[in-house]
Amino acid sequence: MTASRAFLAALFAAGSALATEPSPSPGPAAVPSAKEVLALALRNADLPLAGIPSCEGAGTSESDATLGDYLAGFLAEQNGRSGRNWIEAGCRDAASGEARGWDCRVVVRRSRGEERWGWGVRFFVRASDRKAVRSSFACLGAG
Repeated sequence: MTASRAFLAALFAAGSALATEPSPSPGPAAVPSAKEVLALALRNADLPLAGIPSCEGAGTSESDATLGDYLAGFLAEQNGRSGRNWIEAGCRDAASGEARGWDCRVVVRRSRGEERWGWGVRFFVRASDRKAVRSSFACLGAG
């Protein structure tokens, strides 16, 4: 066998060995986008505020009973008013027990002169199925 034939045979053998080996596992899942975080919070709008210590008595009115009521009240406060209004939505890597995922937040913010506030929610999203863990929701806020 010539040197060039031996080289080609070795190259084909190496290529065949690589083809049968499992492909490397994908890297860590991408952090949820702001849109995905907002969608996850909205999908849990029916979550009762009662029983979540940080949410009891929170909201813009006494009738706020669900996470959706709570968020809607603060979003409505941004309607047609001067000042600066914005929504912060994002996540950072985290773990909850054995589960890997992200600690996510949605915060509705307002700033007008000395008026400054931010109210929202925090929750854990499992990396395995990219779903929010309902028992992890907490209400955030200051103003």
